[in-house]
Amino acid sequence: MESCFSKEIHNIFLHFHNSDTFNSKRSSSPTTPSHELQSLSTKYPTITRHVKRFSEPISLVKFKKLIDNPDCEPFIIQNSINHWPSVQPDSPNSWSNVEYLRNTVGQYRLVPIEIGSSYSDSEWSQKLLYFGEYIDDYIIGNKKPTAYLAQYDLLNQSTKLELDLGVPDYCLVDSKCFSSPQPHYSTLNPDPARTGSDCNHNSNCCGNTKLIKNIWFGPKNVTSPLHFDSFHNLYAMVSGHKYVKLVSHKYTDKVYPFPPDSLLSNTSQVDAEFPDPVKFPEFVSVPYFESILSPGDLLYIPVSY
Repeated sequence: MESCFSKEIHNIFLHFHNSDTFNSKRSSSPTTPSHELQSLSTKYPTITRHVKRFSEPISLVKFKKLIDNPDCEPFIIQNSINHWPSVQPDSPNSWSNVEYLRNTVGQYRLVPIEIGSSYSDSEWSQKLLYFGEYIDDYIIGNKKPTAYLAQYDLLNQSTKLELDLGVPDYCLVDSKCFSSPQPHYSTLNPDPARTGSDCNHNSNCCGNTKLIKNIWFGPKNVTSPLHFDSFHNLYAMVSGHKYVKLVSHKYTDKVYPFPPDSLLSNTSQVDAEFPDPVKFPEFVSVPYFESILSPGDLLYIPVSY
Protein backbone atom coordinates (compact mmCIF):
# COMPACT_ATOMS: atom_id res chain seq x y z
CA MET A 1 0.00 0.00 0.00
CA GLU A 2 1.86 3.01 -1.25
CA SER A 3 0.08 6.07 -0.04
CA CYS A 4 -0.45 9.70 -0.86
CA PHE A 5 -1.71 12.43 1.45
CA SER A 6 -2.40 15.90 0.12
CA LYS A 7 -3.64 19.20 1.43
CA GLU A 8 -4.77 22.23 -0.54
CA ILE A 9 -3.41 25.67 -0.06
CA HIS A 10 -5.82 26.49 -2.90
CA ASN A 11 -5.78 24.67 -6.14
CA ILE A 12 -7.06 23.43 -9.41
CA PHE A 13 -5.50 20.10 -9.99
CA LEU A 14 -5.80 17.99 -13.14
CA HIS A 15 -5.20 14.28 -12.75
CA PHE A 16 -4.45 11.85 -15.56
CA HIS A 17 -4.40 8.15 -14.83
CA ASN A 18 -4.48 4.88 -16.68
CA SER A 19 -6.01 1.79 -15.16
CA ASP A 20 -4.09 -0.64 -17.36
CA THR A 21 -0.35 -0.55 -17.92
CA PHE A 22 1.17 2.84 -18.41
CA ASN A 23 2.07 6.22 -17.31
CA SER A 24 3.00 9.68 -16.52
CA LYS A 25 5.58 12.00 -16.38
CA ARG A 26 11.27 14.42 -18.22
CA SER A 27 16.46 14.93 -20.28
CA SER A 28 17.98 16.83 -17.46
CA SER A 29 19.27 15.64 -14.12
CA PRO A 30 17.01 15.66 -11.07
CA THR A 31 17.31 18.63 -8.80
CA THR A 32 16.24 19.33 -5.24
CA PRO A 33 15.20 22.94 -4.62
CA SER A 34 16.91 24.68 -1.74
CA HIS A 35 13.55 25.92 -0.58
CA GLU A 36 9.93 25.42 -1.56
CA LEU A 37 7.55 28.33 -1.12
CA GLN A 38 9.14 29.97 1.88
CA SER A 39 6.10 32.22 2.24
CA LEU A 40 4.01 29.16 3.07
CA SER A 41 6.26 27.98 5.90
CA THR A 42 3.85 29.25 8.55
CA LYS A 43 1.12 26.92 7.21
CA TYR A 44 3.09 23.83 6.27
CA PRO A 45 6.11 22.01 7.65
CA THR A 46 9.54 22.72 6.27
CA ILE A 47 10.16 20.32 3.39
CA THR A 48 13.01 18.01 4.37
CA ARG A 49 12.34 14.80 2.41
CA HIS A 50 12.04 16.17 -1.10
CA VAL A 51 10.40 14.42 -4.01
CA LYS A 52 12.96 14.21 -6.82
CA ARG A 53 12.55 17.01 -9.36
CA PHE A 54 13.56 17.49 -12.99
CA SER A 55 13.87 21.16 -13.91
CA GLU A 56 13.10 20.51 -17.59
CA PRO A 57 10.99 17.94 -19.48
CA ILE A 58 12.67 14.56 -19.84
CA SER A 59 12.51 12.39 -22.95
CA LEU A 60 9.91 9.66 -23.33
CA VAL A 61 12.72 7.09 -23.31
CA LYS A 62 13.99 8.44 -20.00
CA PHE A 63 10.49 8.50 -18.60
CA LYS A 64 9.84 4.91 -19.62
CA LYS A 65 13.10 3.80 -18.05
CA LEU A 66 12.13 5.46 -14.78
CA ILE A 67 8.62 4.04 -14.51
CA ASP A 68 9.72 0.54 -15.59
CA ASN A 69 12.10 0.37 -12.65
CA PRO A 70 10.51 -1.89 -9.98
CA ASP A 71 11.88 0.50 -7.35
CA CYS A 72 10.56 3.61 -9.10
CA GLU A 73 9.93 6.49 -6.73
CA PRO A 74 7.71 9.55 -7.26
CA PHE A 75 9.19 12.43 -9.21
CA ILE A 76 8.16 15.89 -10.39
CA ILE A 77 8.65 17.30 -13.89
CA GLN A 78 8.75 21.07 -14.16
CA ASN A 79 8.22 23.33 -17.20
CA SER A 80 6.44 20.82 -19.41
CA ILE A 81 2.90 22.23 -19.22
CA ASN A 82 3.63 25.93 -18.79
CA HIS A 83 2.38 26.51 -22.33
CA TRP A 84 -1.15 25.49 -21.34
CA PRO A 85 -3.48 28.54 -21.33
CA SER A 86 -4.98 27.21 -18.08
CA VAL A 87 -1.60 27.46 -16.33
CA GLN A 88 -0.52 30.87 -17.64
CA PRO A 89 -1.58 33.52 -15.08
CA ASP A 90 -1.92 36.29 -17.70
CA SER A 91 -3.90 34.20 -20.17
CA PRO A 92 -7.58 35.11 -20.69
CA ASN A 93 -8.18 31.36 -20.24
CA SER A 94 -6.26 31.11 -16.97
CA TRP A 95 -7.92 28.78 -14.48
CA SER A 96 -6.80 31.07 -11.69
CA ASN A 97 -9.66 33.30 -12.84
CA VAL A 98 -12.78 31.80 -11.23
CA GLU A 99 -15.05 34.04 -13.30
CA TYR A 100 -13.60 32.55 -16.46
CA LEU A 101 -14.31 29.08 -15.07
CA ARG A 102 -17.85 30.09 -14.13
CA ASN A 103 -18.56 31.42 -17.61
CA THR A 104 -16.94 28.47 -19.36
CA VAL A 105 -18.45 25.65 -17.30
CA GLY A 106 -21.76 27.41 -16.67
CA GLN A 107 -23.33 29.02 -13.62
CA TYR A 108 -26.02 26.34 -13.38
CA ARG A 109 -24.01 23.27 -14.27
CA LEU A 110 -24.67 20.63 -11.61
CA VAL A 111 -21.51 19.12 -10.12
CA PRO A 112 -20.94 16.64 -7.25
CA ILE A 113 -19.37 18.28 -4.21
CA GLU A 114 -17.76 16.60 -1.20
CA ILE A 115 -18.68 18.33 2.07
CA GLY A 116 -16.05 18.12 4.82
CA SER A 117 -12.29 18.49 4.97
CA SER A 118 -11.57 14.81 4.20
CA TYR A 119 -13.56 11.88 2.81
CA SER A 120 -12.40 9.67 5.71
CA ASP A 121 -14.12 11.91 8.29
CA SER A 122 -17.24 10.52 9.93
CA GLU A 123 -19.26 13.64 9.06
CA TRP A 124 -18.23 13.71 5.41
CA SER A 125 -21.06 13.84 2.85
CA GLN A 126 -21.78 14.59 -0.81
CA LYS A 127 -24.36 16.67 -2.63
CA LEU A 128 -25.06 18.22 -6.03
CA LEU A 129 -24.53 21.96 -6.36
CA TYR A 130 -24.65 24.45 -9.17
CA PHE A 131 -21.07 25.16 -10.24
CA GLY A 132 -21.58 28.90 -9.75
CA GLU A 133 -23.03 28.31 -6.29
CA TYR A 134 -19.96 26.27 -5.35
CA ILE A 135 -17.67 29.09 -6.48
CA ASP A 136 -19.64 31.77 -4.60
CA ASP A 137 -20.09 29.84 -1.35
CA TYR A 138 -16.89 27.83 -1.00
CA ILE A 139 -14.18 29.26 -3.27
CA ILE A 140 -14.95 32.95 -2.80
CA GLY A 141 -17.08 32.86 0.36
CA ASN A 142 -15.01 30.26 2.25
CA LYS A 143 -18.20 28.71 3.66
CA LYS A 144 -17.84 26.10 6.41
CA PRO A 145 -17.65 23.18 6.56
CA THR A 146 -15.32 23.25 3.60
CA ALA A 147 -16.22 21.57 0.30
CA TYR A 148 -14.31 19.99 -2.55
CA LEU A 149 -15.03 19.28 -6.20
CA ALA A 150 -12.84 16.19 -6.30
CA GLN A 151 -11.95 13.48 -8.81
CA TYR A 152 -14.52 14.63 -11.34
CA ASP A 153 -14.44 14.56 -15.15
CA LEU A 154 -15.49 18.18 -15.58
CA LEU A 155 -13.88 18.25 -19.03
CA ASN A 156 -16.54 15.86 -20.25
CA GLN A 157 -19.13 18.52 -19.47
CA SER A 158 -17.20 21.42 -20.98
CA THR A 159 -15.40 20.83 -24.27
CA LYS A 160 -14.28 24.47 -24.26
CA LEU A 161 -12.51 23.94 -20.96
CA GLU A 162 -10.61 21.01 -22.45
CA LEU A 163 -9.07 23.37 -25.04
CA ASP A 164 -7.18 25.09 -22.21
CA LEU A 165 -4.85 22.14 -21.69
CA GLY A 166 -3.28 19.18 -23.44
CA VAL A 167 -2.56 15.56 -22.74
CA PRO A 168 1.13 15.25 -21.75
CA ASP A 169 3.05 12.98 -24.09
CA TYR A 170 4.03 10.91 -21.05
CA CYS A 171 0.41 9.77 -20.88
CA LEU A 172 0.85 8.00 -24.21
CA VAL A 173 3.84 5.93 -23.20
CA ASP A 174 3.05 2.23 -23.12
CA SER A 175 5.50 0.48 -20.87
CA LYS A 176 4.81 -2.85 -22.59
CA CYS A 177 5.19 -1.78 -26.20
CA PHE A 178 7.28 1.38 -26.19
CA SER A 179 10.27 -0.50 -27.67
CA SER A 180 8.16 -2.29 -30.26
CA PRO A 181 9.15 -1.69 -33.92
CA GLN A 182 5.47 -1.14 -34.68
CA PRO A 183 4.16 2.45 -34.83
CA HIS A 184 2.87 3.85 -31.56
CA TYR A 185 -0.88 3.65 -31.17
CA SER A 186 -3.10 5.91 -29.13
CA THR A 187 -6.84 5.77 -28.71
CA LEU A 188 -6.78 9.56 -28.76
CA ASN A 189 -5.77 9.30 -32.44
CA PRO A 190 -6.75 5.75 -33.44
CA ASP A 191 -5.74 4.28 -36.76
CA PRO A 192 -8.56 2.02 -37.99
CA ALA A 193 -6.15 0.26 -40.35
CA ARG A 194 -4.18 -1.14 -37.42
CA THR A 195 -6.05 -4.23 -36.37
CA GLY A 196 -5.30 -7.83 -35.59
CA SER A 197 -2.28 -9.23 -33.80
CA ASP A 198 -0.25 -6.03 -33.79
CA CYS A 199 -2.73 -4.18 -31.58
CA ASN A 200 -4.66 -5.99 -28.92
CA HIS A 201 -6.93 -3.39 -27.31
CA ASN A 202 -8.04 -5.71 -24.54
CA SER A 203 -4.50 -6.31 -23.29
CA ASN A 204 -3.55 -2.64 -23.82
CA CYS A 205 -0.46 -3.79 -25.68
CA CYS A 206 -0.42 -0.90 -28.12
CA GLY A 207 -0.96 2.46 -26.53
CA ASN A 208 -2.98 3.90 -23.74
CA THR A 209 -6.50 2.50 -23.99
CA LYS A 210 -7.98 3.83 -20.76
CA LEU A 211 -6.73 7.35 -20.21
CA ILE A 212 -8.90 8.99 -17.55
CA LYS A 213 -8.87 12.71 -16.85
CA ASN A 214 -10.24 14.10 -13.59
CA ILE A 215 -10.22 17.53 -11.98
CA TRP A 216 -9.86 18.62 -8.35
CA PHE A 217 -10.98 22.17 -7.62
CA GLY A 218 -11.07 23.35 -4.05
CA PRO A 219 -10.38 26.08 -1.47
CA LYS A 220 -7.57 25.98 1.06
CA ASN A 221 -7.42 23.35 3.79
CA VAL A 222 -9.28 20.54 2.05
CA THR A 223 -7.38 17.27 2.23
CA SER A 224 -7.16 13.90 0.56
CA PRO A 225 -6.26 11.38 3.26
CA LEU A 226 -3.38 8.95 2.94
CA HIS A 227 -4.52 6.41 0.34
CA PHE A 228 -3.31 4.41 -2.66
CA ASP A 229 -4.46 3.84 -6.25
CA SER A 230 -3.91 0.69 -8.29
CA PHE A 231 -2.79 2.56 -11.39
CA HIS A 232 -0.17 5.03 -12.57
CA ASN A 233 -0.90 8.68 -11.78
CA LEU A 234 0.21 11.92 -13.36
CA TYR A 235 -0.91 15.01 -11.44
CA ALA A 236 -0.82 18.33 -13.27
CA MET A 237 -0.90 21.37 -10.99
CA VAL A 238 -2.79 24.10 -12.83
CA SER A 239 -3.42 26.77 -10.20
CA GLY A 240 -2.59 27.28 -6.55
CA HIS A 241 -0.46 24.98 -4.40
CA LYS A 242 -0.75 21.54 -2.86
CA TYR A 243 1.24 19.85 -0.11
CA VAL A 244 1.77 16.12 -0.75
CA LYS A 245 3.20 13.33 1.39
CA LEU A 246 4.04 10.01 -0.27
CA VAL A 247 4.73 6.63 1.37
CA SER A 248 5.96 3.45 -0.31
CA HIS A 249 3.92 0.24 -0.42
CA LYS A 250 6.78 -1.36 1.51
CA TYR A 251 5.27 0.12 4.65
CA THR A 252 1.66 -0.98 4.21
CA ASP A 253 1.29 -2.42 7.67
CA LYS A 254 2.70 0.69 9.30
CA VAL A 255 0.18 3.08 7.75
CA TYR A 256 -2.75 1.22 9.33
CA PRO A 257 -5.16 0.82 6.38
CA PHE A 258 -8.85 0.31 6.99
CA PRO A 259 -9.97 -3.37 6.96
CA PRO A 260 -9.95 -5.14 3.55
CA ASP A 261 -13.73 -5.48 3.54
CA SER A 262 -14.20 -1.75 4.15
CA LEU A 263 -15.17 0.77 1.47
CA LEU A 264 -12.03 2.63 2.57
CA SER A 265 -9.70 -0.36 2.25
CA ASN A 266 -7.29 1.73 0.13
CA THR A 267 -7.14 4.46 2.78
CA SER A 268 -5.07 4.86 5.94
CA GLN A 269 -6.73 5.43 9.30
CA VAL A 270 -3.90 7.79 10.26
CA ASP A 271 -4.14 11.56 10.04
CA ALA A 272 -0.92 11.96 8.05
CA GLU A 273 -0.63 15.63 8.97
CA PHE A 274 -1.11 15.16 12.72
CA PRO A 275 -0.56 11.44 13.46
CA ASP A 276 -1.47 10.07 16.88
CA PRO A 277 1.72 8.35 18.15
CA VAL A 278 -0.22 6.49 20.85
CA LYS A 279 -2.87 5.04 18.58
CA PHE A 280 -0.55 4.52 15.58
CA PRO A 281 2.97 4.13 17.04
CA GLU A 282 4.61 2.52 13.98
CA PHE A 283 3.55 5.30 11.64
CA VAL A 284 5.92 7.76 13.30
CA SER A 285 8.99 5.95 11.92
CA VAL A 286 7.68 5.43 8.36
CA PRO A 287 9.92 7.04 5.68
CA TYR A 288 8.16 9.34 3.23
CA PHE A 289 8.65 11.89 0.47
CA GLU A 290 7.01 15.31 0.50
CA SER A 291 6.69 18.40 -1.63
CA ILE A 292 4.63 21.49 -2.28
CA LEU A 293 3.34 21.48 -5.84
CA SER A 294 3.17 24.75 -7.78
CA PRO A 295 1.48 25.67 -11.07
CA GLY A 296 3.16 23.88 -13.96
CA ASP A 297 4.36 20.90 -11.89
CA LEU A 298 3.70 17.33 -13.07
CA LEU A 299 3.90 14.81 -10.26
CA TYR A 300 4.30 11.16 -11.25
CA ILE A 301 3.09 8.69 -8.61
CA PRO A 302 3.87 5.00 -9.21
CA VAL A 303 1.22 2.31 -8.96
CA SER A 304 0.04 1.88 -5.36
CA TYR A 305 2.08 4.77 -3.94
